[in-house]
Amino acid sequence: MRGRLRGLNATRSQWVAERAPLPPAATDWPAPPVDTARAALAEADRQLRDQFPEHELRRAVEDGEAAVRAAAGKVSTEPAVRARAEEFVASQPAAADEALRREAEEAAHDRALTAAGVRAGADRELADAETEVTATKAPPDRPRHAEVPAEPVDRADALRRAAAASEEAAQHQSVVTERERERDAAGAEAERAEIRAGLLRDQAGVLRDVEAAPAAVGDVSEVDAEVRARVRHLAAEVDAAEGAYNSAMSTRSKAAEALRTWAGADRFALVAEDEHGRAVKLLRDLFRSDQLFERVAPRAGEMAADLENRHRLIDQLLAEVEVHKRNVVSRLAGLVDDALGDLARASTLSELDDNIGPWAGQRFLIVEPRQRPTAEQIEVRVADLIDQMLAAGRVELDTIELLWKATEAAVTDGFRASVLKPAPDQPTGRTPVEDMRKWSGGENLTASLVLFCVMAKLRAEKRTGTRAGTAGGVVPLDNPLGKANYVPFLELQRKVAAANGVQLVFWTGIGDLGAVTAFPRIAAMHKRPSTSRAGAAYVTVDGDASFTRRTQVLDVVATGRRDD
Repeated sequence: MRGRLRGLNATRSQWVAERAPLPPAATDWPAPPVDTARAALAEADRQLRDQFPEHELRRAVEDGEAAVRAAAGKVSTEPAVRARAEEFVASQPAAADEALRREAEEAAHDRALTAAGVRAGADRELADAETEVTATKAPPDRPRHAEVPAEPVDRADALRRAAAASEEAAQHQSVVTERERERDAAGAEAERAEIRAGLLRDQAGVLRDVEAAPAAVGDVSEVDAEVRARVRHLAAEVDAAEGAYNSAMSTRSKAAEALRTWAGADRFALVAEDEHGRAVKLLRDLFRSDQLFERVAPRAGEMAADLENRHRLIDQLLAEVEVHKRNVVSRLAGLVDDALGDLARASTLSELDDNIGPWAGQRFLIVEPRQRPTAEQIEVRVADLIDQMLAAGRVELDTIELLWKATEAAVTDGFRASVLKPAPDQPTGRTPVEDMRKWSGGENLTASLVLFCVMAKLRAEKRTGTRAGTAGGVVPLDNPLGKANYVPFLELQRKVAAANGVQLVFWTGIGDLGAVTAFPRIAAMHKRPSTSRAGAAYVTVDGDASFTRRTQVLDVVATGRRDD
């Protein structure tokens, strides 16, 4: 307990010593809160540290402690002092009483603590004075031989001058402090500038592939976040631009390759040998070259204008070609329609005479489309045929073949064609024309004779523009009896020829008297070599005509055609 009391007394004594140099507190001021007092204490401590640097205070404290240790050492090492103290203590009445001696020791201890407090206060005042002296001391760079303008007359004058000097020193210190603050602020600003410079260098590294502009454009934001956002945006734009550039280069390469392929088409190799053809060949070679852009780009405008003019001229030519094509299509479609009409008319003209027998009034030939196209359908289908020919580069120049192809293209469902099969009893049953290749020579000859008469009538109508009655004319046949010597067929052929007004002339070299004698007029001819011209021969009347029942001599044979 006593030890605790001694500790408390020591703490109180220390507080008393610390409060000793402070001015008396004002009794009429309210006691501030603890937080406010602490804040005031912290502010006072800051001001104190600004007024008296910490290293100066530390040096003063170290000097004071060294002085105290030196004094304590001197006191503890003086034998006379210790002996006198012991004699003094032994001469006191309470020296023999242990309790009194203990109380005396405690009292002495208390007085020692009090003295220590007083001494601490004195040490503090000494330190303050030394600090004040240090603060008012002349600067190190002041010349040592400089003299004070006037010596102080007394202590008060010295204190006044010291106060003035202290005030001036405080002003200088304030200036120094301000400069230090400016220095610190400049250092902080430099640090911030360095940090920002690092930021800008990093952001510039993001755009390292972008070439710098010759002069600065715009301002850089002071906010780092905005700078980063702006750089990200610019980097995205640069990436987009690079992507667009790469895409454009790829498109350009593809366009160049497409142009080379287009210019290398075989259709350009077949141009005419004229001014336009030579220009096309030059352009073809130019567009197929490896230095396409280098050779084309400098003259792109001129070439584009030239191509535009040629394009316009070609359009005009194509328009003229289109007009000609429409005329050709229209004319060919008309011919197809006429051909279909001719087929129908041929079927009508094949109707046999009433005096011919069982075939009387029958159409020997019936040919017609399975489905007759209209004029519009014919024109459309013929136009498609012409386009196909032009696209294939193979235009049919033979008129008959062209008309046949056009008719075949117009009649998409094909034709129906049938004939009466020749026979002595003249059957009326119809036979498809494709079966005629199976017929005998006599059957084919009879059918051919009928078809000849039909075609003769049709040709006469086309030539005169009027309806034909009998065809008329002479039909010479070279040795038909070699394949068709059946007498009933010969009789049928003569009936058909007589009904159509046709004169039959059979030339034969066979000796089939049965077939030959079926004709009412017979001329025997013989080929004799010429006696005056080597290699020549003449046909003369044969004097030996023993196979005929009556001799007939042909003096003159002439053929002719009457147009009326």
